[in-house]
Amino acid sequence: MVLRRKIELSCPPGAVWPFISDPRRIVLWNERMKTIVPVSPGPWAANSRFRMRYGIGEASSNFLCEILEYEEPVRMVIHLKGGDLPAHGYLQEIFELGEAQGRTLLKHEVGIYGGGRNLLSAALLFLSHHLPRSRGKKCLRRLKELAEGGGRPDSQ
Repeated sequence: MVLRRKIELSCPPGAVWPFISDPRRIVLWNERMKTIVPVSPGPWAANSRFRMRYGIGEASSNFLCEILEYEEPVRMVIHLKGGDLPAHGYLQEIFELGEAQGRTLLKHEVGIYGGGRNLLSAALLFLSHHLPRSRGKKCLRRLKELAEGGGRPDSQ
């Protein structure tokens, strides 16, 4: 099961990249990410690992995350396991940034894989509680606002 979204921003990819590659900035635009704790030292790169606490209403889920691909400022692939997923299930989150005439097209994809017969029920549970379409669009609009405003929440 894969959920895809895209949004166009009026700034270059270099202005957007810090908001998807810096844990301190991710929590500014994704209100459900409660905590990101580095496991690997230093700035994020391929093979970096971190723990993430993802909030759902009053509850939350904990994921162990690893960055599989890190191509600044065009692509990042993150592998997540744990949370409400089955033992062999995992999430894969992909951010792709393209540039045309000083603008950025951000493509965001979240896929749920593995886990055998329990995968469908886990995917439906995850998507219904974690990633409603309107919630995901709201997060990307918030990211757009921050990146276009130079990182200041109230600037446009």
